[in-house]
Amino acid sequence: MLRFKFIKTNLFFLILICLISLFLYGKSIFFDFTECDDTLLIKDKSSYISNIINIPKFFTTSCYYNNDNAYYRPVLSLSFSIESILFGLNTRVYHTTNIILFILALYLMYLFLVKLNFNINLLKFVFLLLIVHPIFVSTVCWIP
Repeated sequence: MLRFKFIKTNLFFLILICLISLFLYGKSIFFDFTECDDTLLIKDKSSYISNIINIPKFFTTSCYYNNDNAYYRPVLSLSFSIESILFGLNTRVYHTTNIILFILALYLMYLFLVKLNFNINLLKFVFLLLIVHPIFVSTVCWIP
């Protein structure tokens, strides 16, 4: 019975995180490219990242797809590649993925800290604060 209550409260918290995030960041789904790093990482390299053969190279080069930079971000490049292969340069997909990844990262971090026996009520407060904190606006709303 205790386990069911734990799952039920965590599911409610996940739904709450989703609703708040969508309310705050949902408008960004309709944004276009910012013409900053997304131009270098996605628009200018769309033929490169949409080629499945190049996926292994994401794990050996920088996120700018060369060895001139030290910005090693293979998961970022892989994410862009999957989105590009499936949806082309549809910015709605890139922005929606950012929101989903943001929600997923917060929720998994929350579950991890719950497993470490942190106070659940305090964690919920802190994570709700993290969702609405302005420091994450660029993380969620800008594509890179």
